[in-house]
Amino acid sequence: MADSVSRPARVLAVALLTLGAAACAAPLPTAPPPVVVCADPPEQPSTTLTCNMAVAAALAALPDDHLPIVGTEFAYGSCLPGSLCPVDMLTGTDGVVIFSTAGDGPDLWVRVAADSNGTVSVVDEGATVPWAG
Repeated sequence: MADSVSRPARVLAVALLTLGAAACAAPLPTAPPPVVVCADPPEQPSTTLTCNMAVAAALAALPDDHLPIVGTEFAYGSCLPGSLCPVDMLTGTDGVVIFSTAGDGPDLWVRVAADSNGTVSVVDEGATVPWAG
């Protein structure tokens, strides 16, 4: 029995299937990366913590179900950015990373510290920053 579908119809069907598969395989557009603001390191020979290391460690400490991050701020010392901090608490080995979340979500913070070898660990993490209602 002869095939009842014409050759042009078969060519069109194959073309549509090929285009459809290519469209499905194309990567989805992604949102621009969140803005990262890094404080200048203190002028101390003991500075072992970098902004990139601090942000990476802090991101890993966030809960899996956190809201999308739209901005990140890193500051040296053990005081939250914007608060009065004694000079002796501004070291080059510890810092605070603040994540701004999408929508009306609260800002999240994580304190990090680096040892003399530059290994970064999470010291403390809070659900929200104190000033984020």
